This record gives sequence, structure tokens and C-alpha cells, in this order.
Amino acid sequence: MKKYKKYMIFALLFLPMASCNILNLTPEDYYAVGTFWKSEAQVNGFITGLHTDMRSNYTRFYLLGEVRGGTMVSGNSIVNTSPNYASPQKNNAFTANSTGYTSWAGIYGSLMQVNLAITELETGCTFLTTQERNKFLGTAYGIRALWYFMLYKTYGGVPLVDKVKILDGKIYAEKLYQPRAKASEILAFIKSDIAKSEAAYGDNTQYETTHSLWSKYATLMLKADVYLWAAKVSVGDQAAGATADLNIAKTALDPIVNGTQYKLMPDFINVFRIKNAANTETIFALRFMDKEATNFGSSFVSADNVFVNQVYLRDHTLMTPEKEVQMINAKSTGLLREAYKYSFFAYFDPEDLRRDATFVDVYTSSDGGKTFNNGGVVTLKLMGEINSEANRVYNTDWQVYRLAEAYLMMAEIENKLGNDPSPWINKVRERAYGANYQKHVHTNQGFAANELAILKERDCEFVAEGKRWFDIVRMQDAAQQPLAFSAVVNFTEAYPVQPANLPVIGTNEKFKLLWPVDITTLNNDPLLEQTPGY
Repeated sequence: MKKYKKYMIFALLFLPMASCNILNLTPEDYYAVGTFWKSEAQVNGFITGLHTDMRSNYTRFYLLGEVRGGTMVSGNSIVNTSPNYASPQKNNAFTANSTGYTSWAGIYGSLMQVNLAITELETGCTFLTTQERNKFLGTAYGIRALWYFMLYKTYGGVPLVDKVKILDGKIYAEKLYQPRAKASEILAFIKSDIAKSEAAYGDNTQYETTHSLWSKYATLMLKADVYLWAAKVSVGDQAAGATADLNIAKTALDPIVNGTQYKLMPDFINVFRIKNAANTETIFALRFMDKEATNFGSSFVSADNVFVNQVYLRDHTLMTPEKEVQMINAKSTGLLREAYKYSFFAYFDPEDLRRDATFVDVYTSSDGGKTFNNGGVVTLKLMGEINSEANRVYNTDWQVYRLAEAYLMMAEIENKLGNDPSPWINKVRERAYGANYQKHVHTNQGFAANELAILKERDCEFVAEGKRWFDIVRMQDAAQQPLAFSAVVNFTEAYPVQPANLPVIGTNEKFKLLWPVDITTLNNDPLLEQTPGY
């Protein structure tokens, strides 16, 4: 990660200084192409900058991939703080005028950088060896596929931009107008980029030991992710249901799940400990470091002044300052703007070790703790560390792909193929239950029950990792419909816990599986059309 700091200056070169308000691409004199691409060190700096850009925008994974999933509080928290992104994201109240994000979530700004890298690597940089060029191209094509896959899952068909659109060193807005491509065209493009990434890497399976740089294994995880989605989710004119896609996804995962380079960490919580950043489970993560960059973990815990000596623990004792230090130790940094529903906490089995590694459950009481009138949780996963200056630093890495997900992808693939997913579920469950595992061994229960079991495993494993919304769009009930339409996977904000009687989104609002495009973006490009249904 020292490279991130070293090349931050390159990342700054990439950030737009002005906007053309079309696809959030670019300013004049932006690239300095004639002077920049002159050495391997400069190219390496630019590629490192692509990772820095991803780290700077890590909340895209969370906001696009998780908060819509029915697990997050959209009303006030247990300590009466108001949540971020309450509407339309957390309550799914999307309309044409309330879109949650603007300018395609800024992803085209990131794509501009990747497109420039690919263009330069494909047409210039003659000083690079073939091995160097291929390594950089493998990374660039993989990252471009990742960003387009995020757009595809979020919006369906989107403008397909694979070149840097610049004339005589200047941007011309009228030349940047771009209609939305068909969903099928975007998926084909993503698959093509993945194939190019694989081909560029060839037999190069080397990876940086802290797993913070893209590698062939990251491309293989993305490939499995894309082909699993393609097999199960219909998007626009792109119909789902190709068994061939499932088999391609399965083949992509084989060297990861059956290889020797990755192993589950013995203890779940150790995946997220700073001292274990270079662990055996992480395949690709965004690296945060003290004095360099931190995450938004403080949003998941509470400030002391509304928490200590005011909420109760499950044993009915008060959360004293001493207990706060022992259990959380936020050092008065919390905001609690991101909170999971208490009913989601209650969904965890009490013997699942991930529950108490992920959450601290707290309660309010009007009779000194004898009875509770409300319950809530703070989330520990992104807590980082106490640094040498005795300050709380939220520098836990953001996990993009790790081995546990590869196992659960395999479970989902086998289930969809009509095979027994139990061995893959149990690889994750064994660690989750430790000494109590034998009581919780999963056995094959048929497609629908298996699918719910896989979802629950993913729910408990990937809290605050940007997965839940995309999971319930992709995963299916017995009728092969998205679980987003099933009340059984939704959670209420009621206390005591009550089962949900409404789905995350209703079948009369299927269009909400995709996001609307904001009015400003539509008005700035006459070729764009709104997402159908809005």
C-alpha cells in the first residue's frame, strides 16, 4: 500500500477539474498524453491510480449493492440519529425525480481513466516488455469489466463508451452524446473484456501479497459473478437461463476453490483485523491505512453522549464507559448513520460466531433495564484499529472478493444446476459455528430451501460488504422469481421482532429492480432515455 501513497499524485491527475455534464467524463488538457506515457514507472503509477480511484469510490459497492436490500434502518436509529440514504435507497422509494444517485454514480469518470489506459497500452508504450504490457492490460480490462458490471446490475442498458472522446486536445459536448446501449450489448461487452483480461494474464497467476491490486484471480471471481448473474437475471432484452453460463462460472471458480493459494482464515473476525491484511482468504480488497485513507466505519457506531449510560445490554445491564471500551471502544467517534435492523440481528442463530463478531446489540428501557422497549445494533466490521497515538482509526480494508464468496457462489451454481450445494455451504458454515458446527450441518433440501440457506449464509457472512441487494435480485424462489419480491427475505423495524408481510419491492414494481436516471443527466443528453417504468 505504500505504492498508493507514492502514486497519489498520479491519482490526482486523473480527477476531473471540470465537467461536460454528459457522462461526467473530463476536462480540457486532462491527459498530458504526450508527456506522461514514457516509462514503465509512469504506466505502473497510472494503473495504481486506477486502484486509488476505486478506493476513493468504495461506497459505490455499498450504496449500489447493499442498502436497498431490506436489512438497513430507514427510520431513526436506536439512539434517534437519522440515517444517511434513508430515501429513496433504504426504503426503495425511487421515482424519476428521486433517483438516489446522479450522473450514473460517477462511474463514467472512473471508466474514462480505464479507457485511456487501455488505449495507451494497446496503441503505444513501446518501451514495455510483452509481459509488462499484458499484466497492465489484464488489470485494466478487468477493472473496466467490473465498473460496467456495476452499471449493468444497477441500470441495465447504459451508454457504451470504450474510447476516450477527445478532439484536438479538447472536449466537445455534442460529440459525447451517447444513447443507452441494449442490455444484451452491455453484457456482451463485459464478457468480452473479461476474456481479454484473462487472455492478457495468460498463465500469470502472481498476485500482490496484500491482495490490494487486481490479479487474474480477481478477474476469475468477476467472471464467475458475471456469468452467474447472466444465468439467473433477465435484464432488458437480455434473457436469463443459459446453463452454459453456469458452467462457465463454475469453471472460472475451480482454480480458486480447488487451488492452494487461498484458504479461509480460521476465525471469521480475523479477516477484518488490520494485522491480517495480507491474509489467505482475501482475493481482492481496497486497502485503507492510518494517515493515508480511512473508511466510513464511524457511521456504524454511536457517539458516546447518546450511548454510554443510556442504552442497555442483553443482560439488562447499563452500557457503562468501561463496557463501551471493552466491547466497542469508538473513542467518541461514532455517528450511527448506518444501522442494521434489529430483526436482521435476530435472524442470526445465537450459535453463529459471526453474529457477535459483527454486531453489538443494545436496548432502550424506561424502567432501569428490567424490560426493553426497543432494540438496535452497532456494527463492528469496519472498526479498524487503535493507532499508536491512541486514536480510533477506521482503516479496515473493503473486501471486494474473498474465498468465502467463491464457496457460496459454487453453492449457488450447483443449486441452479440441480446438484447438491451442501458441501460448499458447509465449508463456510463450519467456521461460522465452530464447536457447534455438527448441529448446523446443511443437507440438500431442494432448490428453494437451498437458495434461502445460501442467502442466509451470504447475509451472515457479508454484512457491510456491498452484497445484499444484488443477492436478492439474483437469487430466486421456487417460481424462479427474484427473492426481492419475497417477504420472507425482508426485515421489519418493529420491536419486538415481527415477520415482514411485505417484500423488499412488490411485484407491481418490478421496474425498481433497476435504478432511474436523474433528470439533469437526461436533460444534458438528448439521446438518453429514462429507465423503463419511471
